[in-house]
Amino acid sequence: MEESFEIEFEGITYLIHSIDSYNFIFQLEFPNGELVCMRRIHFFECNEIHPDTHLPVSSNRNELLTRLGEIIFNHFVKLYVYLEKEEWAESWVNGGSIPIYLNVKYWSDERDGKLTPDELRQKLITGGPSEVLEYFIDLDRYTQIIGNGNIFEIGGKTYQIDFNQRFEEALVLCMATELSQEVADSLTTDGKKKETCVQIMKIHDLTKLICETLGRDCLTGDCQYTDGPNRNHFLKSTRDKNQKEFRLVWRLKPDESEQYKDGVWIDIPSGIAKRVDYTRGL
Repeated sequence: MEESFEIEFEGITYLIHSIDSYNFIFQLEFPNGELVCMRRIHFFECNEIHPDTHLPVSSNRNELLTRLGEIIFNHFVKLYVYLEKEEWAESWVNGGSIPIYLNVKYWSDERDGKLTPDELRQKLITGGPSEVLEYFIDLDRYTQIIGNGNIFEIGGKTYQIDFNQRFEEALVLCMATELSQEVADSLTTDGKKKETCVQIMKIHDLTKLICETLGRDCLTGDCQYTDGPNRNHFLKSTRDKNQKEFRLVWRLKPDESEQYKDGVWIDIPSGIAKRVDYTRGL
Protein backbone atom coordinates (compact mmCIF):
# COMPACT_ATOMS: atom_id res chain seq x y z
CA MET A 1 0.00 0.00 0.00
CA GLU A 2 1.49 3.34 -1.01
CA GLU A 3 1.73 5.94 1.71
CA SER A 4 3.58 9.20 2.24
CA PHE A 5 4.48 10.90 5.50
CA GLU A 6 6.89 13.45 6.91
CA ILE A 7 9.59 12.90 9.49
CA GLU A 8 11.79 15.44 11.19
CA PHE A 9 15.42 14.80 12.00
CA GLU A 10 17.88 17.37 13.36
CA GLY A 11 15.45 20.18 12.58
CA ILE A 12 14.98 19.22 8.92
CA THR A 13 11.75 17.76 7.51
CA TYR A 14 11.98 14.87 5.04
CA LEU A 15 9.20 13.34 2.96
CA ILE A 16 8.95 9.54 2.79
CA HIS A 17 7.14 7.75 -0.03
CA SER A 18 6.33 4.08 0.51
CA ILE A 19 7.01 2.18 -2.72
CA ASP A 20 6.52 -1.33 -1.36
CA SER A 21 6.00 -1.38 2.40
CA TYR A 22 5.78 -5.19 2.55
CA ASN A 23 9.35 -5.47 1.26
CA PHE A 24 10.44 -2.25 2.98
CA ILE A 25 11.28 -0.23 -0.12
CA PHE A 26 10.94 3.54 0.29
CA GLN A 27 11.87 6.72 -1.46
CA LEU A 28 13.39 9.44 0.69
CA GLU A 29 12.91 12.99 -0.58
CA PHE A 30 15.36 15.64 0.63
CA PRO A 31 14.23 19.27 1.04
CA ASN A 32 16.14 20.14 -2.14
CA GLY A 33 14.08 17.62 -4.12
CA GLU A 34 16.74 14.91 -4.44
CA LEU A 35 15.49 11.35 -4.06
CA VAL A 36 17.11 8.30 -2.48
CA CYS A 37 15.82 4.74 -2.81
CA MET A 38 16.01 2.95 0.55
CA ARG A 39 15.70 -0.81 0.94
CA ARG A 40 15.88 -2.79 4.17
CA ILE A 41 18.49 -5.52 4.16
CA HIS A 42 18.02 -6.25 7.84
CA PHE A 43 17.86 -4.18 10.96
CA PHE A 44 21.60 -3.72 11.34
CA GLU A 45 22.90 -2.90 7.88
CA CYS A 46 22.82 0.45 6.16
CA ASN A 47 20.17 1.01 3.56
CA GLU A 48 21.05 0.27 -0.04
CA ILE A 49 21.30 3.46 -2.08
CA HIS A 50 20.15 3.50 -5.67
CA PRO A 51 23.27 3.97 -7.85
CA ASP A 52 21.63 6.72 -9.91
CA THR A 53 21.03 9.01 -6.95
CA HIS A 54 23.40 11.62 -5.55
CA LEU A 55 23.19 12.55 -1.90
CA PRO A 56 23.96 16.02 -0.64
CA VAL A 57 27.59 16.05 0.48
CA SER A 58 27.54 15.76 4.24
CA SER A 59 29.95 14.39 6.83
CA ASN A 60 27.11 12.60 8.61
CA ARG A 61 25.13 11.34 5.61
CA ASN A 62 25.58 7.67 6.53
CA GLU A 63 24.36 8.36 10.04
CA LEU A 64 21.50 10.35 8.57
CA LEU A 65 20.38 7.52 6.29
CA THR A 66 20.73 4.95 9.04
CA ARG A 67 18.68 6.97 11.52
CA LEU A 68 16.02 7.84 8.94
CA GLY A 69 15.85 4.14 8.08
CA GLU A 70 15.24 3.28 11.73
CA ILE A 71 12.43 5.82 11.94
CA ILE A 72 10.84 4.48 8.75
CA PHE A 73 10.95 0.85 9.92
CA ASN A 74 9.53 1.76 13.31
CA HIS A 75 6.68 3.50 11.48
CA PHE A 76 5.81 0.79 9.00
CA VAL A 77 6.50 -2.51 10.78
CA LYS A 78 3.28 -3.28 12.65
CA LEU A 79 3.74 -6.15 15.08
CA TYR A 80 1.70 -7.37 18.04
CA VAL A 81 2.41 -9.33 21.22
CA TYR A 82 -0.57 -11.20 22.68
CA LEU A 83 -0.39 -11.66 26.45
CA GLU A 84 -2.17 -13.99 28.86
CA LYS A 85 -2.35 -11.45 31.69
CA GLU A 86 -3.21 -7.77 31.65
CA GLU A 87 -0.42 -6.88 34.08
CA TRP A 88 2.20 -8.27 31.67
CA ALA A 89 1.46 -5.36 29.34
CA GLU A 90 2.73 -2.84 31.91
CA SER A 91 6.42 -3.46 31.19
CA TRP A 92 5.89 -3.31 27.44
CA VAL A 93 4.08 0.02 27.63
CA ASN A 94 5.65 1.86 30.56
CA GLY A 95 9.06 0.22 30.73
CA GLY A 96 10.32 -2.70 32.76
CA SER A 97 11.59 -6.23 32.19
CA ILE A 98 10.34 -8.57 29.47
CA PRO A 99 11.24 -12.26 29.11
CA ILE A 100 12.99 -13.94 26.18
CA TYR A 101 12.80 -17.74 26.26
CA LEU A 102 14.43 -20.69 24.58
CA ASN A 103 12.37 -22.15 21.75
CA VAL A 104 12.16 -25.44 23.64
CA LYS A 105 9.60 -23.68 25.87
CA TYR A 106 7.25 -23.71 22.87
CA TRP A 107 7.89 -27.34 21.91
CA SER A 108 5.32 -30.03 22.56
CA ASP A 109 4.65 -33.49 21.19
CA GLU A 110 1.10 -32.34 20.49
CA ARG A 111 0.06 -29.14 18.74
CA ASP A 112 -1.76 -26.81 21.17
CA GLY A 113 -1.87 -23.06 20.54
CA LYS A 114 1.64 -21.65 20.81
CA LEU A 115 3.03 -25.15 21.48
CA THR A 116 4.11 -27.14 18.43
CA PRO A 117 6.16 -30.21 17.48
CA ASP A 118 7.81 -28.09 14.75
CA GLU A 119 9.87 -26.10 17.25
CA LEU A 120 13.60 -26.93 17.52
CA ARG A 121 13.67 -28.97 14.31
CA GLN A 122 15.86 -27.92 11.41
CA LYS A 123 14.81 -30.35 8.71
CA LEU A 124 15.60 -30.32 5.00
CA ILE A 125 14.53 -33.11 2.67
CA THR A 126 15.15 -32.97 -1.08
CA GLY A 127 15.23 -35.27 -4.06
CA GLY A 128 11.67 -35.72 -5.22
CA PRO A 129 8.37 -33.98 -6.01
CA SER A 130 6.23 -32.70 -3.14
CA GLU A 131 3.89 -35.70 -3.22
CA VAL A 132 6.90 -37.96 -2.62
CA LEU A 133 8.46 -35.81 0.09
CA GLU A 134 5.16 -35.93 1.99
CA TYR A 135 6.12 -39.50 2.95
CA PHE A 136 8.81 -37.95 5.16
CA ILE A 137 6.68 -35.45 7.09
CA ASP A 138 6.68 -37.73 10.14
CA LEU A 139 10.39 -38.54 9.97
CA ASP A 140 11.38 -39.49 13.51
CA ARG A 141 11.02 -36.15 15.29
CA TYR A 142 13.26 -37.18 18.18
CA THR A 143 16.36 -38.21 16.24
CA GLN A 144 19.09 -36.28 14.51
CA ILE A 145 19.39 -37.84 11.06
CA ILE A 146 21.73 -37.13 8.19
CA GLY A 147 21.44 -39.17 5.01
CA ASN A 148 22.50 -38.43 1.46
CA GLY A 149 21.87 -40.48 -1.65
CA ASN A 150 19.32 -42.79 -0.06
CA ILE A 151 17.36 -44.74 -2.65
CA PHE A 152 13.63 -45.16 -2.07
CA GLU A 153 11.03 -46.82 -4.23
CA ILE A 154 7.70 -45.03 -3.87
CA GLY A 155 4.66 -45.60 -6.05
CA GLY A 156 6.62 -47.80 -8.41
CA LYS A 157 9.28 -45.12 -9.03
CA THR A 158 12.79 -44.81 -7.65
CA TYR A 159 14.02 -41.60 -6.00
CA GLN A 160 17.32 -40.52 -4.47
CA ILE A 161 16.34 -38.68 -1.31
CA ASP A 162 18.67 -36.51 0.77
CA PHE A 163 17.59 -35.66 4.30
CA ASN A 164 19.09 -33.74 7.16
CA GLN A 165 17.37 -33.29 10.50
CA ARG A 166 18.94 -31.71 13.54
CA PHE A 167 17.73 -29.84 16.60
CA GLU A 168 18.76 -26.31 17.48
CA GLU A 169 17.92 -24.41 20.62
CA ALA A 170 17.66 -20.66 20.24
CA LEU A 171 16.26 -17.67 22.07
CA VAL A 172 13.09 -16.45 20.40
CA LEU A 173 10.69 -13.54 20.71
CA CYS A 174 7.40 -14.28 18.98
CA MET A 175 5.01 -11.65 17.67
CA ALA A 176 2.17 -11.51 15.16
CA THR A 177 1.70 -9.41 12.05
CA GLU A 178 -2.06 -9.12 12.49
CA LEU A 179 -4.38 -7.76 15.16
CA SER A 180 -7.45 -9.98 15.32
CA GLN A 181 -9.55 -12.30 17.43
CA GLU A 182 -8.52 -15.15 15.11
CA VAL A 183 -4.84 -14.73 15.95
CA ALA A 184 -5.59 -14.48 19.68
CA ASP A 185 -7.64 -17.69 19.53
CA SER A 186 -4.90 -19.51 17.63
CA LEU A 187 -2.47 -18.77 20.48
CA THR A 188 -4.75 -20.13 23.22
CA THR A 189 -2.77 -22.85 25.02
CA ASP A 190 -4.04 -25.35 27.56
CA GLY A 191 -7.30 -23.39 27.65
CA LYS A 192 -5.53 -20.16 28.67
CA LYS A 193 -6.75 -17.34 26.47
CA LYS A 194 -4.96 -14.11 25.71
CA GLU A 195 -6.32 -11.30 27.88
CA THR A 196 -4.62 -8.38 26.21
CA CYS A 197 -2.35 -7.28 23.39
CA VAL A 198 0.31 -4.63 22.77
CA GLN A 199 1.46 -3.16 19.48
CA ILE A 200 5.21 -2.76 19.08
CA MET A 201 5.82 0.86 18.13
CA LYS A 202 9.62 0.74 17.87
CA ILE A 203 10.65 -2.65 16.54
CA HIS A 204 14.08 -1.46 15.40
CA ASP A 205 14.84 0.06 18.80
CA LEU A 206 13.60 -3.06 20.59
CA THR A 207 15.63 -5.42 18.42
CA LYS A 208 18.78 -3.36 18.75
CA LEU A 209 18.38 -3.14 22.54
CA ILE A 210 17.95 -6.90 22.98
CA CYS A 211 20.88 -7.67 20.69
CA GLU A 212 23.12 -5.30 22.61
CA THR A 213 22.02 -6.81 25.93
CA LEU A 214 22.61 -10.38 24.74
CA GLY A 215 25.80 -9.47 22.92
CA ARG A 216 24.74 -11.23 19.73
CA ASP A 217 22.93 -10.49 16.48
CA CYS A 218 19.57 -12.01 15.60
CA LEU A 219 17.62 -13.34 12.66
CA THR A 220 14.28 -11.66 11.93
CA GLY A 221 11.35 -12.42 9.69
CA ASP A 222 7.85 -13.70 9.09
CA CYS A 223 7.19 -17.38 9.57
CA GLN A 224 6.29 -19.25 6.41
CA TYR A 225 3.86 -22.16 6.48
CA THR A 226 4.04 -25.35 4.44
CA ASP A 227 2.27 -28.64 3.82
CA GLY A 228 5.65 -30.22 3.10
CA PRO A 229 8.10 -31.92 5.48
CA ASN A 230 10.80 -29.25 5.81
CA ARG A 231 11.14 -27.18 8.97
CA ASN A 232 13.37 -24.44 10.38
CA HIS A 233 13.12 -21.50 12.77
CA PHE A 234 10.93 -19.66 10.24
CA LEU A 235 9.20 -22.57 8.47
CA LYS A 236 6.27 -24.26 10.19
CA SER A 237 3.23 -26.37 9.38
CA THR A 238 0.20 -24.78 7.73
CA ARG A 239 -1.73 -25.91 10.81
CA ASP A 240 -0.13 -22.92 12.56
CA LYS A 241 -0.80 -20.39 9.81
CA ASN A 242 -3.49 -18.52 11.74
CA GLN A 243 -0.81 -17.33 14.16
CA LYS A 244 0.62 -14.97 11.48
CA GLU A 245 3.93 -15.14 13.30
CA PHE A 246 6.91 -12.81 13.06
CA ARG A 247 9.89 -13.73 15.20
CA LEU A 248 13.29 -12.64 16.37
CA VAL A 249 15.74 -15.54 16.75
CA TRP A 250 19.08 -15.54 18.54
CA ARG A 251 20.94 -18.71 17.58
CA LEU A 252 23.06 -20.44 20.23
CA LYS A 253 25.94 -22.87 20.27
CA PRO A 254 25.09 -26.27 21.84
CA ASP A 255 26.97 -25.41 25.04
CA GLU A 256 25.24 -22.04 25.48
CA SER A 257 21.63 -23.10 26.00
CA GLU A 258 22.11 -24.17 29.63
CA GLN A 259 22.71 -20.57 30.77
CA TYR A 260 19.34 -19.57 29.27
CA LYS A 261 17.28 -22.54 30.50
CA ASP A 262 15.09 -20.22 32.61
CA GLY A 263 14.99 -17.50 29.96
CA VAL A 264 16.54 -14.06 30.16
CA TRP A 265 14.89 -10.81 31.26
CA ILE A 266 15.55 -7.69 29.22
CA ASP A 267 15.03 -4.18 30.57
CA ILE A 268 13.25 -1.95 28.07
CA PRO A 269 12.27 1.75 28.27
CA SER A 270 8.77 3.13 28.09
CA GLY A 271 7.24 3.80 24.70
CA ILE A 272 8.31 0.56 23.01
CA ALA A 273 4.67 -0.55 22.77
CA LYS A 274 1.10 0.57 23.35
CA ARG A 275 -2.01 -1.30 24.42
CA VAL A 276 -4.45 -2.27 21.66
CA ASP A 277 -7.78 -4.10 21.63
CA TYR A 278 -7.56 -7.20 19.45
CA THR A 279 -11.31 -7.79 19.72
CA ARG A 280 -11.86 -4.71 17.58
CA GLY A 281 -9.16 -5.56 15.02
CA LEU A 282 -7.53 -2.97 12.81
